[in-house]
Amino acid sequence: MKKGRKYWVQGNVRTLLDNGGDYSGNKDYFPFPKTCGPFRKVGDQHDHYLSLLMLRSESRLHSKLTVTNLAVETMFLVFWINDLIMASAITYYGKLLSKLSKQRMTLAENEIELRQIKRQFKVHLQNVIFFKSLKKS
Repeated sequence: MKKGRKYWVQGNVRTLLDNGGDYSGNKDYFPFPKTCGPFRKVGDQHDHYLSLLMLRSESRLHSKLTVTNLAVETMFLVFWINDLIMASAITYYGKLLSKLSKQRMTLAENEIELRQIKRQFKVHLQNVIFFKSLKKS
């Protein structure tokens, strides 16, 4: 990237990421609200979002449809769709794992109840046998 661009400087982005996304003194670099996707989860994995957001803001300012601007929009869309797919997959597998753990707990509870019923039946059977032996004698 060219020197002197106000909207993208690696050091400033790194500083902002380290400061938890506080961009109050750097409005030239971050014209986006904190509720934007990249600012919700602050970390190195969101650097591509930050750079693409900055490039998108520049491409919208100049409003020329060039191959570069189209490539930037396409990259942003691809990253966004990829994260949506990953988030939905993680949510799906999380729900599946929680359902499996609930089923496992249910099976364990059923096994405990079955053991208690077996014990009660054995005790009842022993009592019946004992009382029958008392009646005979």
